[in-house]
Amino acid sequence: MHDVEFPECDKEHCNVLVVVDMQNDYCKGCGSPTESKWASGIVKRLAKSDGPINQVIQHAHDNGVPFDLVIFTQDWLADGSPFLVHDTIGAEVIETIDGQGT
Repeated sequence: MHDVEFPECDKEHCNVLVVVDMQNDYCKGCGSPTESKWASGIVKRLAKSDGPINQVIQHAHDNGVPFDLVIFTQDWLADGSPFLVHDTIGAEVIETIDGQGT
């Protein structure tokens, strides 16, 4: 089990974006050697530097309401699984998603 550090926002009102399981093993063609059989090219398009996730982040930033927190979840399976094993490239969040430093 890994220790989890939960991000905090010290404001009364926080703008939060949660990006769920945008990981290399779910992304067809993202370079993971353990790509899941459920991997999809759609995931790669969603995570592109000019894709929808980054557009939402940039739009909020450009309009003066940037996200205070961008939280990325990661799905991990048990050791010995063929994919989504913790501390592997496949389990990492796709690097083209921009969290604006949060």
